[in-house]
Amino acid sequence: MKERFIYYFLKNADGNMTEDITMLEKLSERQLRLAMLLSMDSFYLEDLAKKIAVTKKTLLSDIAAFNFVHSPASIHIDEQQKVSLRLPCEYNLESITSTILKHSSHIQLLKIILMQEPCIAKLADQLFLSTASIRRIIMFLNESFQKRGFLFRIHTTPYVHIQGEERQIRFFYCSLFEEIYTPDQLPHSQILSAAIKRYMKLYPPLNKLSGHKQLFLIYYFLISIIRIGKKHKLSDQLKSQPLEMDIDLFFERTKNNITFCSVMEKNYHFYLTKETASELLRPISQMIHFASVKAPAHEIKKLRNLSQNFYRSLSTDTMLSDQQLNYLYHLISFKKEFLPFLTNSFKQFFVIVLKSDPLILSFYEQALVEENYSFILTNRLLYEELLEELVLLSPALIDRIIPKKKTYTVMILSSQEPKVCFLYKELLTKKFPKIKEIKEYQDSFFDLNYRLINQYDLVLTDFPLDRNQLNTKMIKISNFPTYSFWENIEAILHK
Repeated sequence: MKERFIYYFLKNADGNMTEDITMLEKLSERQLRLAMLLSMDSFYLEDLAKKIAVTKKTLLSDIAAFNFVHSPASIHIDEQQKVSLRLPCEYNLESITSTILKHSSHIQLLKIILMQEPCIAKLADQLFLSTASIRRIIMFLNESFQKRGFLFRIHTTPYVHIQGEERQIRFFYCSLFEEIYTPDQLPHSQILSAAIKRYMKLYPPLNKLSGHKQLFLIYYFLISIIRIGKKHKLSDQLKSQPLEMDIDLFFERTKNNITFCSVMEKNYHFYLTKETASELLRPISQMIHFASVKAPAHEIKKLRNLSQNFYRSLSTDTMLSDQQLNYLYHLISFKKEFLPFLTNSFKQFFVIVLKSDPLILSFYEQALVEENYSFILTNRLLYEELLEELVLLSPALIDRIIPKKKTYTVMILSSQEPKVCFLYKELLTKKFPKIKEIKEYQDSFFDLNYRLINQYDLVLTDFPLDRNQLNTKMIKISNFPTYSFWENIEAILHK
């Protein structure tokens, strides 16, 4: 749900889908859109149909298909036609998007091309499609690559394969596989992990990588080994060539790993030599070395100006330290090489930003242009990552975008026996930790102290109150909490 989707959604806060948002076929695209929209909010059926640009009949059919595939997760429609997504505790949004991608014929085609590079007839047989349908999908994907500025395309002769800028191809497939698989679900993940761990023990810069980057190496090694085994080589102009010690160290440490070498040879025709070790390590050497390199002074200055201009435009008093600026420099250097695929670059974070202050994006883009970071505007993944970091590094801006949840004070004003007040107080204290104070009314019932009562956010009462003097919320209570009472109080507290 990615390239065009993120910008389309950012520029159109209502999120209506009037164009394709992914590289997926229509049904998978709508399923993905459903999951994304409903993960943020609930919608009335008619409004949701408009957002996805389908009829209510099609939407109901899509919801039925969703519930069949993703059970026990489900999309629920209540009596008022309100549509919501229900995820069990063991599920998250990524569980849903991963399954959608695995069922997509477009994604299956991309995976088969990577792993097998078959002839078009064999590819059609595996996907139970006609060769004409396969050609249409390939044409659609190539158009998607071109629109996104990717420097590669799918070729169909003499066999179906992806060819172009090799490093881009590898990072693209890494992004795709990260969407679909957790590291332990990858083929031969334990063997790859063991080889990487051995190398890490002997090469200290690897130990300075974040946990995410260390796990990324598993994806990268697998994709690169597959590509190298099929004789796809990096361009000679690749700038980030590793030091010879990197190659020698990896080669010497890994060549005696019989399990690794035999499995990679048998499954992917990858034969470890110094040449193939160089092919494997060159694209990631920059990432490895950045972890232990201090950013150049002029880059720190540019980032300081960028951050100050951004924060100043938002009237936020935030100054980043050299350490934080160095972190941002490495983030940009690492992320600018990546081609985002589908769902990672769509985040609820951006919806929160838009709803809180749409000008944030304008000020952010202005700061990028002023400090000559315009290239970030064309890299969707880096665009969102840097903005997210700038926000998270500013506590004042976080408070502005995501205000602290209100803590409530409650007064119980009951003419019943004391046990009624006690019951409500105990139940509310246990059920709603966000309630800061629960106090029982002790003043005169003959002359109600509305000045005191109105100091509380909510009053629970079974006593008749003068609505003209009452300036706070009120819920009538019974001798015991009814189902309606719980619904009413949750509606107020969660508003």
